[in-house]
Amino acid sequence: MDERNKKYYRALDNVELLRDEKSSKSLPLKRRDAFVTELLFTETVLDQLKQSGKFSTGWCRVKLKKRREFEKNQMLWVKFLHSAASQHEKDTDTLFKKIICKDSHTAGFIMIGWDEKLKQFTICSNGVRNDSSSSYELNELPHLFIDLNKMTQNLRILLGSNQQESADFFCEKYLQQFDIKQIMELLAHRLLLNNGFFSIERVDNKPVDVDAIEIVNNERIRVHEFKRKDVIHKPSFKRVLKNSAQEPDEHQLQLLVYQSFFCESEIDSDIKKYIDKFEVGDFIESQSAKQFLDRLIISKKRSQSDISKIRSKIRDRFIDTGFVESTDDCGSFGLDKSHFYMVEMCSKNSSLEYQYTIADSSELLVNSKEKNSDDGYRLILDDIVQPTQNGYIFNPEISIITKMITPKDFCSFTFTIAGESGSYESSFRLQHVISRKDFDVV
Repeated sequence: MDERNKKYYRALDNVELLRDEKSSKSLPLKRRDAFVTELLFTETVLDQLKQSGKFSTGWCRVKLKKRREFEKNQMLWVKFLHSAASQHEKDTDTLFKKIICKDSHTAGFIMIGWDEKLKQFTICSNGVRNDSSSSYELNELPHLFIDLNKMTQNLRILLGSNQQESADFFCEKYLQQFDIKQIMELLAHRLLLNNGFFSIERVDNKPVDVDAIEIVNNERIRVHEFKRKDVIHKPSFKRVLKNSAQEPDEHQLQLLVYQSFFCESEIDSDIKKYIDKFEVGDFIESQSAKQFLDRLIISKKRSQSDISKIRSKIRDRFIDTGFVESTDDCGSFGLDKSHFYMVEMCSKNSSLEYQYTIADSSELLVNSKEKNSDDGYRLILDDIVQPTQNGYIFNPEISIITKMITPKDFCSFTFTIAGESGSYESSFRLQHVISRKDFDVV
């Protein structure tokens, strides 16, 4: 490996720790494991799935707050574009921008680049929706929402000697089969997702990435989403009434979780204050209360038995609302609400379609539990991937399954509470549920 490139691999070693410097190392290191599986998807699985040679990776989107001419719930699409991008990647991005800029929920797009001489992030191109009456100038759009200075500052910290010396060579070990273009794109993408957007006063949620997009039939875009998952082993819920104004939304369901998690003896005045603030506060206050309560839930370190009792209490409270009922279909997979938005967007646009691909590690997990004589065993990266002469591949015990999906394919929903799931986030999450039997093996 070129000595000049090693610094970028070592920067990638620490990029998630920089984001979570005040928290424990477990979540950042878990996110880092995902680098390997996501790049392996692009390098191996996507090759088997894609219909054409034209595809692109690295896009993400974020919901904007209502501001000046932009309407509420509009989306800003952002991507880091490496200078060595191939023509097929540029063609794919061009068609994607053309399609999404016709959508009424699109505010615009921004392409970010890296100036090697100045060692700073720059804007390559940007624009607003074609039919938008926005008064934004093209060169004004990025600087309202993207903190290029913060991204540049963080990369310089990561490339500094102190950070380089503390690197544990994780990326050099597991990502040696990927070239510096892929490493730099991943590094920039993580800096963008972690610290690249201005505060919640300007954007309405965390950015959500898109694993890959592909041109199909010369005129359509297929969106690829890839996850490594085990089947759900807990009851999910079906809505009794659909499209009802009285139906509990995510905020209300999350409130039930907070009210259920703490025993009455634990709900002191401080906890009650934050639960009340979450219930009636505005967006910023609710987010602050949510962060406090999620951290508190994680710190409690409940036993698995206690978690099961809490889930039962939450399930009963959900059903008591009268708007959901429990279902025992456990042979399913979940998709976060943040990604489900993209499924809905594709279903409403004749030029878009959505393919969901899963590395199903359920069988591997069962075998690993037996092998380690530990029913609480959780898979580690060395279980999931195996080394070869040319780098790493997925463990053969993992099944790669896929399906073209629309919102109608999701039969129910479930939830995870803070610290419970294998997610890289530590908060309450709603997931839409889809049956495993509907998927095809790749």
